[in-house]
Amino acid sequence: MAAELSRESPRFYLHESGGLNFSDIIDEMRDALSRHPLRSHDPESAPFHILSLPALASRLLAERRGHPAAHWQRMTAAAQTLAADRHFLNRRAIFVIVFAGIELNTLGEPFQRVIASGNVRMGCNDPTMAYLGPNARSPARRLMAEAITLPYYAHAFATSTGASAPRTGVMFHGGLGRWDFGNRARMKRIFVRIESTQSSVSVDLRIAEVSRGNQSALRGTFDVEAYRRSGLAYQASSICLVPAGDTITSRRLFDALAASCIPVLLRSGYLMNQRNQTFYTALPFPSSVDWANISLRLVPGASSSCVAADATWLLAWHARSLGAMRRRGHSAFRRHMDYASNPSGVASALLAELAASGAETHHHYQGPARPRG
Repeated sequence: MAAELSRESPRFYLHESGGLNFSDIIDEMRDALSRHPLRSHDPESAPFHILSLPALASRLLAERRGHPAAHWQRMTAAAQTLAADRHFLNRRAIFVIVFAGIELNTLGEPFQRVIASGNVRMGCNDPTMAYLGPNARSPARRLMAEAITLPYYAHAFATSTGASAPRTGVMFHGGLGRWDFGNRARMKRIFVRIESTQSSVSVDLRIAEVSRGNQSALRGTFDVEAYRRSGLAYQASSICLVPAGDTITSRRLFDALAASCIPVLLRSGYLMNQRNQTFYTALPFPSSVDWANISLRLVPGASSSCVAADATWLLAWHARSLGAMRRRGHSAFRRHMDYASNPSGVASALLAELAASGAETHHHYQGPARPRG
């Protein structure tokens, strides 16, 4: 699908004054929106009013400076400014809250209550977090559940300059010992099966936490050496397994695309069946990104006897030419999901989703009870 600006792309007004002024904090999305050709300086004519709030950065900076209360005071001031805004009160324009993060409490309860009362859309990294943990009791949880999914910020260590170099191997960055409804235990068995076959496919498990509760295992999420190894593995591997855990997306999806490594999305029965989600409904920017064209999809077999079939499936993909898919994935990342090098492209993709969402009916769902076993 095309990702360029079209005649249908909406004009927007950017709020960045008074209590909504976060200009002292680096925010690539806000900076891109401030320079965007579709920005309007007339709040009366713009159908969308956008607030880009780096709330997590604000909170971390306040804590780092030894004044954590400063963040909450700032979010209270933002709530008061928004609640008094006449364009917010008359509800003719749609207010769009761009929120980089997954914990709603970072926004503060006063701000959440204000946006929950208005004509508001949210953009956040993982809408599926809306009914997990403290978010389930937050005033803005429904806004989060129906939010436009934003990409995570890819790690710099995974960035590739292109997809021309030959690639071999399967890699995974993260913990294999986590309990996530059986997906990671199955991944480990698949990896072992691939490693035991006579093939040219390499598997590097040293970057993963390979056994549950093993305190001596290398923790790929925190160890500096593991980060270095992960970056090299992303840039050398042909494909990267991307399982769903508590959420369908994760940073490793964007790390893989940034590194020209093809992501293999693993089906999560919990998230996809019980929350009416598919492989793609919770992925970012479907109006701009053709996910079926840049990723593979694996539905792990239901019994242990299918592990061999899963491994064979991955090996078969390695036997084919995946260079074109890698190039498409890397191009899609650079055009629509690269905050560091092309924040304007991310902003344009967000605007394309806003344009597309005008004709959609958004599904309201309540979080299901977490299944046992």
